[in-house]
Amino acid sequence: MNKFFHFAIRLALIFTVIFIATQTFNGFCKLTQKCSPFYFSYYLHGEEGSNPYGVVFGIDNYHTDLEFEPLEPSITTVANRNNKITYRIKNNSDHFINFRIKLHVDPEKARDGIVIYQCLCDSNYKLKKGEERILEMKFRIRGSERKLNKIAINRFFQKNNSVNFAGSQNHGMEKVMESPQEIRSKKDNARKLDGMGSEDIPVLKIVYEVL
Repeated sequence: MNKFFHFAIRLALIFTVIFIATQTFNGFCKLTQKCSPFYFSYYLHGEEGSNPYGVVFGIDNYHTDLEFEPLEPSITTVANRNNKITYRIKNNSDHFINFRIKLHVDPEKARDGIVIYQCLCDSNYKLKKGEERILEMKFRIRGSERKLNKIAINRFFQKNNSVNFAGSQNHGMEKVMESPQEIRSKKDNARKLDGMGSEDIPVLKIVYEVL
Protein backbone atom coordinates (compact mmCIF):
# COMPACT_ATOMS: atom_id res chain seq x y z
CA MET A 1 0.00 0.00 0.00
CA ASN A 2 2.85 2.37 0.88
CA LYS A 3 4.57 1.68 -2.45
CA PHE A 4 1.38 2.41 -4.34
CA PHE A 5 0.81 5.59 -2.34
CA HIS A 6 4.34 6.84 -3.05
CA PHE A 7 3.96 5.98 -6.73
CA ALA A 8 0.68 7.91 -6.90
CA ILE A 9 2.28 10.93 -5.23
CA ARG A 10 5.19 10.89 -7.70
CA LEU A 11 2.83 10.54 -10.62
CA ALA A 12 0.71 13.44 -9.40
CA LEU A 13 3.82 15.60 -9.00
CA ILE A 14 4.97 14.75 -12.52
CA PHE A 15 1.60 15.71 -14.00
CA THR A 16 1.55 18.90 -11.93
CA VAL A 17 4.99 19.93 -13.20
CA ILE A 18 3.97 19.16 -16.81
CA PHE A 19 0.75 21.15 -16.41
CA ILE A 20 2.52 24.19 -14.94
CA ALA A 21 5.25 24.06 -17.60
CA THR A 22 2.65 23.81 -20.38
CA GLN A 23 0.63 26.71 -19.01
CA THR A 24 3.77 28.83 -18.70
CA PHE A 25 4.83 27.97 -22.24
CA ASN A 26 1.37 28.76 -23.63
CA GLY A 27 1.31 32.09 -21.79
CA PHE A 28 4.71 32.97 -23.25
CA CYS A 29 3.50 32.09 -26.75
CA LYS A 30 0.38 34.22 -26.44
CA LEU A 31 2.37 37.15 -25.06
CA THR A 32 5.24 37.11 -27.56
CA GLN A 33 3.47 35.50 -30.57
CA LYS A 34 6.76 33.75 -31.32
CA CYS A 35 5.60 30.17 -30.84
CA SER A 36 2.48 28.00 -30.98
CA PRO A 37 0.72 27.00 -27.72
CA PHE A 38 0.54 23.29 -26.91
CA TYR A 39 -2.73 21.67 -25.89
CA PHE A 40 -2.98 17.98 -25.00
CA SER A 41 -6.65 17.86 -25.97
CA TYR A 42 -5.71 18.92 -29.51
CA TYR A 43 -4.05 15.53 -29.93
CA LEU A 44 -6.35 13.50 -27.68
CA HIS A 45 -9.90 13.42 -28.95
CA GLY A 46 -12.55 11.04 -30.19
CA GLU A 47 -13.01 9.39 -33.54
CA GLU A 48 -13.69 11.68 -36.48
CA GLY A 49 -17.33 12.11 -37.42
CA SER A 50 -18.88 11.28 -40.76
CA ASN A 51 -21.07 14.36 -41.35
CA PRO A 52 -19.33 17.14 -43.31
CA TYR A 53 -19.40 20.82 -42.33
CA GLY A 54 -18.61 23.85 -44.41
CA VAL A 55 -16.58 26.48 -42.57
CA VAL A 56 -15.93 29.92 -44.04
CA PHE A 57 -13.24 32.26 -42.71
CA GLY A 58 -13.92 35.96 -43.02
CA ILE A 59 -12.22 39.22 -42.07
CA ASP A 60 -13.83 42.47 -40.94
CA ASN A 61 -10.91 44.89 -41.21
CA TYR A 62 -11.18 48.58 -40.25
CA HIS A 63 -7.53 49.40 -41.03
CA THR A 64 -7.10 50.57 -44.62
CA ASP A 65 -3.29 50.14 -44.49
CA LEU A 66 -3.44 46.64 -43.07
CA GLU A 67 -3.76 43.53 -45.21
CA PHE A 68 -5.29 40.60 -43.39
CA GLU A 69 -6.58 37.47 -45.11
CA PRO A 70 -6.92 33.71 -44.63
CA LEU A 71 -4.90 31.72 -47.16
CA GLU A 72 -7.83 29.30 -47.30
CA PRO A 73 -11.17 31.15 -47.45
CA SER A 74 -13.15 27.99 -46.72
CA ILE A 75 -12.80 24.31 -45.90
CA THR A 76 -14.86 21.17 -45.53
CA THR A 77 -14.29 19.30 -42.28
CA VAL A 78 -15.92 16.81 -39.89
CA ALA A 79 -16.35 16.63 -36.11
CA ASN A 80 -13.21 15.82 -34.08
CA ARG A 81 -10.85 16.62 -36.95
CA ASN A 82 -8.00 19.00 -36.16
CA ASN A 83 -7.96 21.98 -38.51
CA LYS A 84 -5.23 24.55 -39.02
CA ILE A 85 -5.92 27.77 -40.89
CA THR A 86 -3.13 30.14 -41.92
CA TYR A 87 -3.58 33.92 -42.09
CA ARG A 88 -1.34 36.49 -43.75
CA ILE A 89 -1.11 39.96 -42.27
CA LYS A 90 0.92 42.91 -43.59
CA ASN A 91 1.39 46.55 -42.68
CA ASN A 92 1.34 48.62 -45.88
CA SER A 93 1.73 51.96 -44.11
CA ASP A 94 4.88 53.97 -43.33
CA HIS A 95 4.35 53.76 -39.56
CA PHE A 96 3.59 51.29 -36.77
CA ILE A 97 0.09 49.87 -36.60
CA ASN A 98 -1.37 48.64 -33.31
CA PHE A 99 -4.50 46.54 -33.36
CA ARG A 100 -6.51 43.82 -31.65
CA ILE A 101 -8.52 40.98 -33.12
CA LYS A 102 -11.97 39.93 -31.98
CA LEU A 103 -13.52 36.57 -32.79
CA HIS A 104 -17.07 36.07 -34.08
CA VAL A 105 -18.82 32.79 -34.84
CA ASP A 106 -22.01 32.84 -36.86
CA PRO A 107 -24.46 31.50 -35.86
CA GLU A 108 -23.52 32.64 -32.34
CA LYS A 109 -25.06 29.57 -30.72
CA ALA A 110 -22.59 27.38 -32.63
CA ARG A 111 -19.66 28.90 -30.68
CA ASP A 112 -19.96 26.25 -27.95
CA GLY A 113 -19.71 23.57 -30.60
CA ILE A 114 -16.29 24.73 -31.77
CA VAL A 115 -13.08 24.23 -29.80
CA ILE A 116 -10.49 26.86 -30.74
CA TYR A 117 -7.05 25.88 -29.47
CA GLN A 118 -5.06 28.65 -31.06
CA CYS A 119 -6.98 31.88 -31.55
CA LEU A 120 -5.69 35.11 -33.07
CA CYS A 121 -7.89 36.99 -30.61
CA ASP A 122 -7.17 38.29 -27.10
CA SER A 123 -3.74 39.60 -28.05
CA ASN A 124 -2.30 43.01 -28.91
CA TYR A 125 -0.47 43.18 -32.24
CA LYS A 126 2.06 45.72 -33.40
CA LEU A 127 3.52 45.69 -36.90
CA LYS A 128 6.36 47.84 -38.19
CA LYS A 129 6.00 49.53 -41.57
CA GLY A 130 6.18 46.91 -44.30
CA GLU A 131 6.21 44.05 -41.79
CA GLU A 132 4.43 40.86 -42.77
CA ARG A 133 3.49 37.93 -40.53
CA ILE A 134 1.98 34.51 -40.91
CA LEU A 135 -0.44 33.55 -38.11
CA GLU A 136 -2.23 30.28 -37.44
CA MET A 137 -5.56 29.29 -35.96
CA LYS A 138 -6.22 25.74 -34.77
CA PHE A 139 -9.69 24.42 -34.07
CA ARG A 140 -12.00 21.45 -34.26
CA ILE A 141 -15.73 20.86 -34.14
CA ARG A 142 -16.91 19.04 -31.03
CA GLY A 143 -17.90 15.41 -31.27
CA SER A 144 -21.59 15.87 -30.42
CA GLU A 145 -22.87 16.70 -33.89
CA ARG A 146 -26.66 16.59 -33.57
CA LYS A 147 -27.15 19.92 -31.77
CA LEU A 148 -24.58 21.75 -33.88
CA ASN A 149 -26.14 20.38 -37.06
CA LYS A 150 -29.53 21.73 -36.02
CA ILE A 151 -28.13 25.17 -35.16
CA ALA A 152 -26.16 25.46 -38.39
CA ILE A 153 -28.91 24.13 -40.63
CA ASN A 154 -31.59 26.37 -39.13
CA ARG A 155 -29.37 29.45 -39.57
CA PHE A 156 -27.90 28.93 -43.01
CA PHE A 157 -29.87 26.54 -45.18
CA GLN A 158 -31.69 27.91 -48.13
CA LYS A 159 -32.81 24.89 -50.10
CA ASN A 160 -32.84 26.57 -53.49
CA ASN A 161 -29.79 28.80 -53.05
CA SER A 162 -26.18 27.67 -53.07
CA VAL A 163 -24.00 28.80 -50.17
CA ASN A 164 -20.51 30.00 -51.00
CA PHE A 165 -17.65 31.42 -49.04
CA ALA A 166 -15.07 34.17 -49.18
CA GLY A 167 -12.13 35.44 -47.17
CA SER A 168 -12.02 38.82 -48.87
CA GLN A 169 -10.60 41.98 -47.33
CA ASN A 170 -12.65 44.72 -45.64
CA HIS A 171 -16.05 43.08 -45.56
CA GLY A 172 -18.69 42.94 -42.86
CA MET A 173 -20.10 39.68 -41.65
CA GLU A 174 -23.15 40.20 -43.80
CA LYS A 175 -20.88 40.25 -46.88
CA VAL A 176 -19.06 36.99 -46.25
CA MET A 177 -21.27 35.06 -48.66
CA GLU A 178 -20.55 35.67 -52.34
CA SER A 179 -21.63 34.14 -55.60
CA PRO A 180 -19.74 31.20 -57.14
CA GLN A 181 -18.58 33.44 -60.00
CA GLU A 182 -17.09 36.01 -57.61
CA ILE A 183 -15.29 33.35 -55.61
CA ARG A 184 -13.82 31.70 -58.67
CA SER A 185 -12.67 34.96 -60.23
CA LYS A 186 -11.19 36.34 -57.00
CA LYS A 187 -9.53 33.24 -55.64
CA ASP A 188 -9.41 30.91 -58.66
CA ASN A 189 -10.07 28.39 -55.99
CA ALA A 190 -12.92 26.11 -56.98
CA ARG A 191 -11.03 23.19 -55.46
CA LYS A 192 -11.60 24.59 -52.00
CA LEU A 193 -15.33 24.65 -52.54
CA ASP A 194 -15.39 20.87 -52.77
CA GLY A 195 -18.75 19.72 -51.46
CA MET A 196 -19.75 23.15 -50.13
CA GLY A 197 -22.90 24.89 -51.14
CA SER A 198 -24.88 21.69 -51.52
CA GLU A 199 -28.23 21.64 -49.80
CA ASP A 200 -27.30 18.92 -47.31
CA ILE A 201 -24.23 20.41 -45.61
CA PRO A 202 -24.38 22.76 -42.59
CA VAL A 203 -22.33 25.93 -42.84
CA LEU A 204 -20.54 27.90 -40.10
CA LYS A 205 -18.69 31.20 -40.29
CA ILE A 206 -15.61 32.17 -38.29
CA VAL A 207 -14.90 35.88 -38.67
CA TYR A 208 -12.02 37.89 -37.23
CA GLU A 209 -12.79 41.56 -36.60
CA VAL A 210 -9.64 43.73 -36.68
CA LEU A 211 -9.97 46.66 -34.25
